[in-house]
Amino acid sequence: MNVLGASPFLLSLMSTSASLPFFLFALLAGAISDQVNRQILLIATYLWLAAAAGLLALFTWLHLVHPYSILIAAFLLGIGYAFGAPVCKKGG
Repeated sequence: MNVLGASPFLLSLMSTSASLPFFLFALLAGAISDQVNRQILLIATYLWLAAAAGLLALFTWLHLVHPYSILIAAFLLGIGYAFGAPVCKKGG
């Protein structure tokens, strides 16, 4: 983000977009992890994370990287981590 010449505001949004999904989806993710099969949720979470990282890699390969696309990718990755955290912490 810094290499793209983004403003300090966009740089601060980077950490916000990465951590905001934990605040928004932590309770929902915990409730869902109690209701569904944890293996399926963990696989779905890793597929979500792979898709978000793959989307960012595709944008980079096509030279379409923009500060807002990085923010969106960070938010999508944060959603994946928010839904994966309750599954990983509960154990088997």
